[in-house]
Amino acid sequence: MKAVLIFIVVSISLGFVSCASPRADLRALVPAETIIYLETDDIGASLRSVFESRPLKESKVKVPNLSALDGIQAAVAITGFEMHEEKLSDEQSVGKITPRFALIADTHGWNFQARGFAETKLASFVADIYGGEPKLEKSEKEGGSYYAWTAADGRKAFALVIGSMIYFGNDESVIEHCLAAKKGEMPAFDAKALHQPSPENLAYGYISPDGMAQLANVLGIRLASESAEQGEVRTAIAGILPRLIRGAVSDVHWTAKKTDKGIEDRWEIEMPKEIAAVLSETLAPSDEPADQAAASLIPANAVSATRYSLRDPQVAWRSIVLTAEHLSDPFAARVFSEIGASLFEPYGVTDPEKFLSSIDGRIVTAALSSEQAAAIVRPKVGEELKGIAGELEPGSNEKAGEPADTAVTFVDGLGVLGDKDTVAACASKGARSPLAEQLLLPGKPSIVTAARDDASIREIVSFLGDEKDAVGGIFANSRAETSFTRSGVVRTTVSDLGFIGSIIGMLADTN
Repeated sequence: MKAVLIFIVVSISLGFVSCASPRADLRALVPAETIIYLETDDIGASLRSVFESRPLKESKVKVPNLSALDGIQAAVAITGFEMHEEKLSDEQSVGKITPRFALIADTHGWNFQARGFAETKLASFVADIYGGEPKLEKSEKEGGSYYAWTAADGRKAFALVIGSMIYFGNDESVIEHCLAAKKGEMPAFDAKALHQPSPENLAYGYISPDGMAQLANVLGIRLASESAEQGEVRTAIAGILPRLIRGAVSDVHWTAKKTDKGIEDRWEIEMPKEIAAVLSETLAPSDEPADQAAASLIPANAVSATRYSLRDPQVAWRSIVLTAEHLSDPFAARVFSEIGASLFEPYGVTDPEKFLSSIDGRIVTAALSSEQAAAIVRPKVGEELKGIAGELEPGSNEKAGEPADTAVTFVDGLGVLGDKDTVAACASKGARSPLAEQLLLPGKPSIVTAARDDASIREIVSFLGDEKDAVGGIFANSRAETSFTRSGVVRTTVSDLGFIGSIIGMLADTN
């Protein structure tokens, strides 16, 4: 991810006068060992889609002039990850995961401008990242100007400027391999795996099968380190999740484009055929119309809401668990089942199988915050909710014996269960949320999520150096649809800021 952040920073800092050089085929300049690839054919258009969005305009924050970036191409090639331990004290240490990457930018400008950028902007950026003024060594290499920065702790960064092209990275060998691929001395990345370039796209990304395997390992380590469980459970998480991800996901394509409704991010997650076939059948959308009554209970102060439309939620859950067993072993599947069951605990569900067997497949969840959520479900005809904490008191509409922080109640035949404050907000007769309208739009995806937040806007405003309170009361909206196909999973999100905006937000001082 750090390479992606550098991609954005360098993009914003670039400012060249075009000399109208031909468009570069950046895909032919990255080496065969590339596992993650990102590109944009127009940095200006990509950044403008965020900085000229509705919420940023309403915030009145001052944004940089992007006209000098129009038409500048850039790509990032990540070839792997390095993991090392960094000691915080004699007793504590933290694992650091660093991508090996190269950023390639065709400025379509003059060579002296590209060299000036490397000697000023890039040097300043490296100093900020490394927390001090690094040592700089300049030389001539491959017919261009070569720069090597060394931080006090030994970390290095490199840049090579040849004509209008800038190669920048944290591993000298990756830049060398890019040059070798350009000259035909090493095989270039197999572009047949990529989607064809399209002028409609703001940006495009690809994760190869090997990239997914390495990301799975990184994710497993991160989740295990963040887990509050005991050492044995952490070890199980670190070992099981990567195995499941490697077995379930082949590769990933990401495409971003501008539409009249916002920025559309499309994620295509390719899966092995047998797994995709099972999930597309068991997680197929219900033929029943969306439950408008359930959506109407989403409170006005909800920050997100999700509608699940499943033919049989119990079968869907069971297929996920069985797929996990197929990809690993019974023990791993049992651990995965227990981890999955913990996702139901905030709703007061003690037995997911029983609970899902007692409801129809139209489920709505509403969240007031990341820790406050409730589920709105409709019991099957003639049945009561099962698998939930406590029992219903005879003749009462309330559940007795539930944990102090959860509750369940019934509103017009709908069960509302979860965080007690969220349940109360859903069951009240107050104003309803506009998120409900987003959930009920036409279409038959298995999962729809609508959200609104101001945190992402604050982060971008902070990144731009404006600490004004102008963002108060301004929200960024998003709507995501998830469908399961015979090829895998397709998730399409239309939002004000897009994934590019999320990347920029990660650069904020608060992050």
